[in-house]
Amino acid sequence: MAQHADAVMFYNVENLFDTINNPATSDEDFLPLADREWNSEKYNAKLERIASIIADLHDDHPTLIGLAEVENRAVVEELARQEAIASANYAICHYESPDERGIDVALMYRPDRFQAEGSRAIRAAAEGQTRDILCVWGQMQGRSTYIIVVHLPSRIGGVRFTEPERRACARQVREVVDSVMVASPK
Repeated sequence: MAQHADAVMFYNVENLFDTINNPATSDEDFLPLADREWNSEKYNAKLERIASIIADLHDDHPTLIGLAEVENRAVVEELARQEAIASANYAICHYESPDERGIDVALMYRPDRFQAEGSRAIRAAAEGQTRDILCVWGQMQGRSTYIIVVHLPSRIGGVRFTEPERRACARQVREVVDSVMVASPK
């Protein structure tokens, strides 16, 4: 069987929120009665646009898609079911993070091309509550593959204030990479 090139992409979907209030997070800006008037029509249009962009970038749908700024697993599931990419039968890896707005990262992957063996969320080394670092490992084309999906802490508050947290998170990612390289040098 001939091997194919596996496309990998990262997509910051910029506040992919549903229209349901989550009392545990500050998602009020993305509700129908908020200033943005975020409603089902806007939400569904955004899902369709994102799926269309994913489909347009690669004829055979990417094998791995790291996502930033998703509200929850349900929005990722709805994205994966969009007509433009549904034929890829994406599986999802997602963990709820402690981010105060409910912002998470996730991985959509094609189980016919990437066989996930495990995953974990790592709490980011930051002062405030921010999204986790997502680590997923498995096999792709017969090779051990380790994926890290990270969305560094926000720059809201200015570079001077946020840069130490962003650097701490980047160091954490480097530590994860180093530990993988020690455990599996190839």
